[in-house]
Amino acid sequence: MSRLQTEYIDIMQFHGGYLTEEDYRRVVNDGPLDALKECRKQGKIRYIGITNEVPDHTVLWAVQSGHFDLIQIRYNLFYQGAADPIIPEAAKNDIAVAVMRPLTSQSLLRFMKRIAPEALEKIDVHQVALDFLHSTPDISVAICGMRNENEVLSNIRTVEKKEWRWDFKLDRGQGGVQF
Repeated sequence: MSRLQTEYIDIMQFHGGYLTEEDYRRVVNDGPLDALKECRKQGKIRYIGITNEVPDHTVLWAVQSGHFDLIQIRYNLFYQGAADPIIPEAAKNDIAVAVMRPLTSQSLLRFMKRIAPEALEKIDVHQVALDFLHSTPDISVAICGMRNENEVLSNIRTVEKKEWRWDFKLDRGQGGVQF
């Protein structure tokens, strides 16, 4: 920990692109999870998380297992697969939800350029994407990639602006969000 100049690490995650059933079982049953629990017991880490690009049954197992404090999933305006049951189940189990790719990996911008480029003069697609997440119940944090100071400041202004916030519910069986 001395190289990190800290007494502890806030969050240590099992991280990978696509977590298979075999990967999940290996993490939980073959020692890696036990090692992180021991580190937490010793005060070296505070929280244990797990990530997956696809909000499938392996993430649901993680949420329901009681082993994890945080899940990191892909969720955004375009990709709402985690809307049900993952996010509500995480909330029910007091598990934090970190969102990867909150700005749709530029898909929304590319889509708008193709179908309605004139609309880009009137709306900020990043504003729409971040406001969607801020409108979503039970999202703890959105991980926005930022390459420079201007992007950091732009994200701060976007979050403060709250131009496109909605009231909606996550509706089981409806394929995501219902406005």
